[in-house]
Amino acid sequence: MVTAEAMLEVYLREADVDPRVVTYVLSRRDQLLRSLSRDELHSLKAIATSVREAKDSAYDLEIAVVGALRSLGFVAQHIGGSGTPDGEAKYKVYGPENQTFTLEAKSSEEVPSLGHLDFAGLRQHYEDKKAEGAIGCLLVAPDYPGRGKGNDSQVSKRSATQKVSCWTVEDLARVVEAAEARHITAEQVQKIVLSAFTPDDVQAAINKLLTEPGWSQRELYKAILDTLDGLQGILSESARTVDMLAPFIAKEPGFAGIEKNEILDAAEQIAKASKGMLHVTRQDGVVHVAGAMDELRRRLKDITGDEAAPRRRGTFRDRSDGNDEDEDDDA
Repeated sequence: MVTAEAMLEVYLREADVDPRVVTYVLSRRDQLLRSLSRDELHSLKAIATSVREAKDSAYDLEIAVVGALRSLGFVAQHIGGSGTPDGEAKYKVYGPENQTFTLEAKSSEEVPSLGHLDFAGLRQHYEDKKAEGAIGCLLVAPDYPGRGKGNDSQVSKRSATQKVSCWTVEDLARVVEAAEARHITAEQVQKIVLSAFTPDDVQAAINKLLTEPGWSQRELYKAILDTLDGLQGILSESARTVDMLAPFIAKEPGFAGIEKNEILDAAEQIAKASKGMLHVTRQDGVVHVAGAMDELRRRLKDITGDEAAPRRRGTFRDRSDGNDEDEDDDA
């Protein structure tokens, strides 16, 4: 595709197409490619970047917030319009509770004013949606006035009174970026939205979400694989168990305080993603690798983020150039 796109201009000029037409076609192509890249964001880092870049545009920030909530596991939709919330977010739950919350985005080149935030209006928006399960509001803005006063600011007092969770653009972007590595769920995000309201309380809850435990699941997956790799050739007749792996992992920097059950849970997650290459027996904690470690790492690269070595064919080649006999001799 890249080669074809690069050669398009060459072909147009080679065909002696009017330069004005060439310029028009290339401009339209560029617009299309840029639109497609923004519309189909699969990388969480790209989605987080789109949130940060949209802080100065009201409509773009609304769309970016909806996209960010979808990437976190919510069923989110954009509503917009005068007198309505900017969006709504919910996630599928199986049980008696099916709670949702409204989304509000306040873009501004500067810190938005207290009047611009209109907490009473935001409360009314989710009250109007209460029949659909809405019991809270997630507000996203570049920042909030009076941050230096902490929870004594007017924003903090009004947000707590009206039950509006005040997130900054950067808060949301950080959570999206870390979602895969730290296995952040929609349930965890909704818990913050419905229990933390002031900007400082929201930021404290997010910091806790991103730092406890002190390691990411991705780092733990890598540590388990590295430990299994390092044990190759050692006590080869003994089954690998979590009890055997735990002391090595616990001594690694960053895993202080880790417990065996956390390692076992992570090993089970690896097994589910390994496409049959790794088996875990929870009852006795046995971890069995059914093949080569290189192949296991290749199958798990999506959850570890590692660049696994590609599969390679052998060096033997079946050649029909009359030298088969010599090559067989060499082999």
